[in-house]
Amino acid sequence: MKSKFILLIALLAAGAARGATEVDIDSLRYMLNDDGSATVKSCLYQGTPNITIPQTVTVEGTTYQVKSIGSNVFGGKKFITSVQLPDGLQAIGSNAFNDCSSLTSVNIPSAVTSIGSYSFYNCKQLGGDITLPATLTSLGTYAFSHCEAVKNVTFLGDGDVTLQGESHFSGMYSLKSITLPANLSMLSRSMFYGNASMENVNLASTQVTNIYPYAFYQCKALATMQLPSTVQTIGENAFCSCESLTSVTLSIQPFMMTAGEWVVRIIWTLGFNSRIKSIRRCCQSICRLTSGSSINST
Repeated sequence: MKSKFILLIALLAAGAARGATEVDIDSLRYMLNDDGSATVKSCLYQGTPNITIPQTVTVEGTTYQVKSIGSNVFGGKKFITSVQLPDGLQAIGSNAFNDCSSLTSVNIPSAVTSIGSYSFYNCKQLGGDITLPATLTSLGTYAFSHCEAVKNVTFLGDGDVTLQGESHFSGMYSLKSITLPANLSMLSRSMFYGNASMENVNLASTQVTNIYPYAFYQCKALATMQLPSTVQTIGENAFCSCESLTSVTLSIQPFMMTAGEWVVRIIWTLGFNSRIKSIRRCCQSICRLTSGSSINST
């Protein structure tokens, strides 16, 4: 009985010690981790519009490197207008800046490997360019959806990025162009849904094999598209309501279908049904449509 009592006291003491690893510094609460890193756990700001997260925090003589921002830390704090993230930051948690509707600028440090789901969702005033580092390997669902003032997105790396979920860059109404990683293997469902200003997406230099449904739905300014030779599947309505799209080039041979079946399948999956009335000419090398649009297989 005595030994059980001593064990209980030890467990309670351990729990208290774990609770003591949370500290408040300059209106931010940190979790201090055993590996010498620190996680921003919550924001105690009540109205300061400009936030700078330090690269390190020092507690009782020990310095911890700030390597991650936890989930929901700044979510819904509409008074925040700018955030400076530290060098050495590796992870941005889900909903970290969700619905920070007054946020106009943020930097993504060069060491970041993961950006969580809804991390910058509905940051309507976040503008300019977003540059995603070469270290990025994971991007959560709806990560930048409805960042309505962003004009350009650039992935600096060539490596494949795991796209969790869907709609990663949807509802970005001011987005004009995006530079994708060379080894990107797929475009998620509704990835660019509703990006009415997007004019340029360079897929030809990627390794994309799958384009999921509604990937470019209502990208009304998109005029041409060249697909890489790696493409294997195109989901239904992937290019539906792309009103300016006049040319799609497929760098593949439709060896598994007859020419006619291939054209019908492509028209259906790209979502051209509402615009294309009939097929004027059809063969494996080139397929032209009476509307003035064309689908080419090279």
